[in-house]
Amino acid sequence: MRIDIMTLFPDAVEAMMGSSIIGRARERGFVTIQTHQIRDYTTNKQMQVDDYPYGGGRGAVMQADPLYRCWQHICDEAGERVHTIYMSPCGRVLTQQVARELKAQYDHLILVCGHYEGVDQRFLDECVDEEISTGDFVLTGGEIPAMALADCLCRMVPGVLPEEIPRLFDRFYKTDRSRSLDKNGVGLGLSICQLIVKYMNGKLWVDSGYTRGARFCFTHPLKYNPALHGGTAQ
Repeated sequence: MRIDIMTLFPDAVEAMMGSSIIGRARERGFVTIQTHQIRDYTTNKQMQVDDYPYGGGRGAVMQADPLYRCWQHICDEAGERVHTIYMSPCGRVLTQQVARELKAQYDHLILVCGHYEGVDQRFLDECVDEEISTGDFVLTGGEIPAMALADCLCRMVPGVLPEEIPRLFDRFYKTDRSRSLDKNGVGLGLSICQLIVKYMNGKLWVDSGYTRGARFCFTHPLKYNPALHGGTAQ
């Protein structure tokens, strides 16, 4: 699972999403969360991202140009258009069921954090696929809702919660259910690979850069050294 967060305050997001369970899951490669400073995509010396609305009125809105450049950069890196969510009070309310639907349908998401009086409607029309709200209350910006959604989604990724890690390597399915670890047909699969790699004094890890599922990589010595395993050389 990969989540890119477009924000004016990446340090604040990283401080929260880089700690506790989600932080450890990122370190282990189960999820990837990348923050993007929207100001880095401005073209003026002041790195200005807001402007007065064309129709007049109170306050300012976030400009479409830097938002679009930031969004386009993420999509270019991904090699495809990424499902984009704007954290907005006008969107459907976030529930656990909504989170389950997003987790089932997408393995890569962009979350846009708004500020000021809102976001230029042209960016919403061109780039945003849906809007999601965390409830009927007012916040300073979209960072807290974005972190809430990201946390909710990441918790459902296998291996993120500590109690799920021991079973992460038991997720291959076999047609012979009589030999499975449980009645649902979950087989030995990666557990066998894990034992072999460990026996060969190798390493097994999760590829954090892969976003279309879980990719496992391993290494082992070119020559087996029996001395490492209590044996004797022949």
